Amino acid sequence: MKNIIIFLTTAIFLTVFPQNTFAKNTFVASNNPTYMILTEIVGTKAALHRLVPPGASPHTYAPTASDMLKLNTADAVFYISDHLDAWVAKLGSSKIIALTTLLPKANRMYFGEKHSHEGHKHDHAGHKHDNDGHKHDNEKDHRVVDPHFWTDPQAVKALLPALVKTLTKLDPGNAAVYSANAKAFSKRLDLLHIKCQKILKPFRGESIFLFHPSFRYFLKRYNMVYAGAIETSPGKEPTMKTTSRIIKKIKASGTKALFTEPQLPKGPAKVIAEAANLKIFVLDPVGGDKGKKKYSDLILYNAKVFARALKRY
Repeated sequence: MKNIIIFLTTAIFLTVFPQNTFAKNTFVASNNPTYMILTEIVGTKAALHRLVPPGASPHTYAPTASDMLKLNTADAVFYISDHLDAWVAKLGSSKIIALTTLLPKANRMYFGEKHSHEGHKHDHAGHKHDNDGHKHDNEKDHRVVDPHFWTDPQAVKALLPALVKTLTKLDPGNAAVYSANAKAFSKRLDLLHIKCQKILKPFRGESIFLFHPSFRYFLKRYNMVYAGAIETSPGKEPTMKTTSRIIKKIKASGTKALFTEPQLPKGPAKVIAEAANLKIFVLDPVGGDKGKKKYSDLILYNAKVFARALKRY
């Protein structure tokens, strides 16, 4: 019986981590945006695993037993922040790195004091430093960093130097490769930014009402106006009173379409869109499915959704 248990445990472990990964460093990305960015830098020089599968929300994900195996054997675990995939910080790993702590302050956006109007409602309890000395998001002025920075290609570009430095400390033997990959990725990000500018130039100044405030970086970068969101706290649907207020706000904003996301419930958006006489268009902040496996694919998909929605009018 003991031999059977050992055999089964080994079989499960090898399924999660194939034998050819043991010669490499192992990094874990909590969600798909993190995974896409790391893939561009790491390439094949490290084993890279993703926890939240494509199509699932990183806000509300519950880790599985196989996730715990990956976490316990990883050289580092990368996640976005305590205000997006906070469940990572609660897993007890001493090797976690929040990408928002690597993002230069000049590229960060913050949620306002009244989170119900322009951001998530969050617990502001502080977190201790991790072993790499990184602080978490509620720094000094205690403002909450909007974690959705990856929707802006230029913010991702600004992240790269600190990300490469972090990866180099973890895996110095591949420092040159990580640096070269980052430089190549940086050039692709510039080209991606130019493409998005061209697609969205006709829609500068347009008011945009989202289901969830996950594209504020994107809207700011491409000169569109964030007019508000239906669900400002992940997984918490608006009450009837709030819905009525949102409908009035949408009509007052002059927005021409309502945008939802595949990871979130569609019911509230349908009710509000019908009441406001707007058509719904689907943005995707996460990606990972067919046609959106690479970072550039994801960003271009969303740029085209905005253009298609606004071009109708």
